Amino acid sequence: MSHSQDKHDFSKVFKRFRIVFERGKSKSKKRIASKISAGELLDNSCVSHDEINVEKLRRHIRECRTEISLSGFYEHFKKTLQSACKCLKQKQQQNKNTEDSTVESNTSSQICQDDQEKQESNTLEDKCFFNENQIFKHDELQGIDLEERISSKPSHCHHFHIVDIVCYGLGNFSSCPIARHQFALLLLLKDFLQILYPQIPGQCYSYDPRFTTQERDVLHEMGIICIKENEEGKRPVHQPTLFYMPHCGKPLYNNLLWSNWTLSQMRDVIIIGNSFDSYRTRLPSKQFTEEVPYISRILPYTKEFALDVSSSYSEIFTDTSIHVFSDQKLSDVPDEFWQDAAEPVYRNLDDLEIILKR
Repeated sequence: MSHSQDKHDFSKVFKRFRIVFERGKSKSKKRIASKISAGELLDNSCVSHDEINVEKLRRHIRECRTEISLSGFYEHFKKTLQSACKCLKQKQQQNKNTEDSTVESNTSSQICQDDQEKQESNTLEDKCFFNENQIFKHDELQGIDLEERISSKPSHCHHFHIVDIVCYGLGNFSSCPIARHQFALLLLLKDFLQILYPQIPGQCYSYDPRFTTQERDVLHEMGIICIKENEEGKRPVHQPTLFYMPHCGKPLYNNLLWSNWTLSQMRDVIIIGNSFDSYRTRLPSKQFTEEVPYISRILPYTKEFALDVSSSYSEIFTDTSIHVFSDQKLSDVPDEFWQDAAEPVYRNLDDLEIILKR
């Protein structure tokens, strides 16, 4: 057989193979499309975010939220947060006592107001866990034991005085199960602090540059305000604010600290995120102080509460801590400590753990 004949036969075989391959590829696309329309495909990486079934996503979020709310991890999380917030509560109580302790009429009025808030809080606590119809519907809660549901309700959380929640770096919770569980904890945290109720007129904000249009719509449905532009974590606070930043990059934490580099602002910041102390132990000393100088500088004055994560949530919340900057520690900081506050500059752009605004 001649060389030209071999070449001709190979060409015919390749052509047939290509036809079969294209037919198989077309059938595969049709199968994926049928699964999407039936709501059977949510986490497949070959499906674009626009094709994800939103109703399926809502159901997955409800399932994650229920799972976490009934877990031992969540009970530990609430107790740890309460312990961390005591520092903030003590500071606020001291400020309140020094405002005008000599005016009896104001004191009497405040007592009446506290009594009224206490009565209202009993009603609000009964509603807190069940109030968001977009997340939990009555028929979906029938399988949850009443005693377990009662134990999931917050207990006078408004006394913690945390006003706002800001969430950075959540990721694509529509396609990533880890991000979806982290989102579920954010929803539980929002209810636990009762920031949507009149006693604390605060809000819950979130931003991730990777959010899709559908994810932003779901956030809006669940009472979370989407921040419109990339702040790079540079968000100054003017009232007690909890920053929920699960597994964010070091520069994001560093930027947040820099933007609140005053004594009064640092007192009002609580951060749930990667352990600052773990950064210190894992990174070489020079790299730690040069790459994230504000984490390095504030660490000696940080009270860190590590979360005890069970094996079920080890990948989701591993190495996560609650960081509080209490008066007890900050009172020892000299005034010049706050004066050197140059805006962070990151030189190794290829290794950045943050998406910069354009």
